Amino acid sequence: MRRLTRGWRYARQSLAIVRQDGALTALAAIGLALGLGLAAGPLVVAVWAFDAEKDVVGWVASAATCLAFYVGLTYSGVAIASAAAEVIGGRDAHMTASLGVAARRLRPILGWCVFGTLVALVLAVVRKKGGRAGSLVADVGGETWSLVTFLAVPIIAFEGLDPVSTLKRSASLFRQKWGEQMGGTVSISLVFGLFSLPALAVVFAGIALVVEGSRPAGFAVAIVGLLALAAVAVAGRAASATFGAILYGYATNGEVPATIPRAELENVALPASAAP
Repeated sequence: MRRLTRGWRYARQSLAIVRQDGALTALAAIGLALGLGLAAGPLVVAVWAFDAEKDVVGWVASAATCLAFYVGLTYSGVAIASAAAEVIGGRDAHMTASLGVAARRLRPILGWCVFGTLVALVLAVVRKKGGRAGSLVADVGGETWSLVTFLAVPIIAFEGLDPVSTLKRSASLFRQKWGEQMGGTVSISLVFGLFSLPALAVVFAGIALVVEGSRPAGFAVAIVGLLALAAVAVAGRAASATFGAILYGYATNGEVPATIPRAELENVALPASAAP
């Protein structure tokens, strides 16, 4: 409950900044569309391969699907971080300029996404082959990776480091500033995950109507649910990337947006040894 409360507070504060400039929401929508568009091709291949019992091809295509979607989200995340820095500094964000920053960081973005995809695949193999112990290791490893790499996107946006240097830099800031408390900030994802549940319920209701024979009504309901789900995903992505930019600014030069009391971040930024 404490994590959820903290996550809601940070999500609300981040969304307050997102609402100041429509470019942040637009960039999040572009990233979601880009990720889905890039992932569509290899996903079709993966489905075909597994159906045809060509498991090797299926796993390769699945990895390509994850990589493609990750590239789309990271590309937009870098653009959002750049735009959020402008808004936090009291300036207007411009989509063209922000996307230009992401374009100039394409090489580190691709490197980081390949690195992250390999980590995800290793964790997936551990989970699949390791039984209960493997699932536990994968869960702990996945959570640790999420925490340690939370600032990777703004680091790529503002410093353009290679994957290994990005990981080291993010881990260093994590140890110095947040430690165990960082888990509260990552809970923004949990908050928006809960927000998506009603939309998912609408989608399933639409599918149920289709199965029962009410095809037009079912498709209409399912589309409404999918649109709501997309809206939640866009808002969550914009809020998460914006909060990452906020944390990066505070960790590197002490900048705090006017919409967030400094005491809030100072409370989060306790060293691990001092975290309650």
